[in-house]
Amino acid sequence: MSKVIDRFPNYISSSITQSAANTFTTQTLAMPIPRITSGARSATIMEFLYIDLSQDNFDLVASGDRVQFGITVGSPPTAVNALDHSQVICHMDRSVEGPTAVGLIPWTFPYRIDLQDKNGYGFLVAADNINISMTTTGQAAACRTFFRIYYRFVTIPITEYVGIVSSLMT
Repeated sequence: MSKVIDRFPNYISSSITQSAANTFTTQTLAMPIPRITSGARSATIMEFLYIDLSQDNFDLVASGDRVQFGITVGSPPTAVNALDHSQVICHMDRSVEGPTAVGLIPWTFPYRIDLQDKNGYGFLVAADNINISMTTTGQAAACRTFFRIYYRFVTIPITEYVGIVSSLMT
C-alpha cells in the first residue's frame, strides 16, 4: 500500500518531434529526483496519475494513415510498444480504416489518458528515466506530440520497490 506524500499533483511538460515523416523516433526524459527521505523500510517514488496529449502537423485523411505515441520505462524501445509489453506506461494509437470520403471523426485535444484505478491509485514509476516514442504511417511531414504528465510522490514498502525495479529488468 502506498502512502501519498503530495496532496496535489505536479507535472512535467515536454514534446517529441519525429526526425522525419513516417520514422520511428524515441527520446529519453529524466525524471525528477525525490528530495524526500523515506527511511530504511520504504522508498519514495513517482505515481503517474494521468497524461494529457496534443498532436500537431498530422493528416489522418486516407485509409491506413496512423499516428502512434507511447511512454515506456526500461531501455529505449525500437518501436512504439503496445499495451501487452510489460514496460509500457501508456500507448495511444490513432488510425484511419476503411472509406475516408465521409464520416471522419474529429479529435478533440488535449486528449487525456487516465492511469488511475477506481480507487485513485496511479501507475508507480521507480525509474530515473522514461522513454517517449512516436511513429507514423502515411504522413506528409514529421509530426509532433506535446504531453504533460501529472504525478505525485508516494512512499511504498521497500519490498514493493524491489519488485517494481526488478520488473524493469525483463
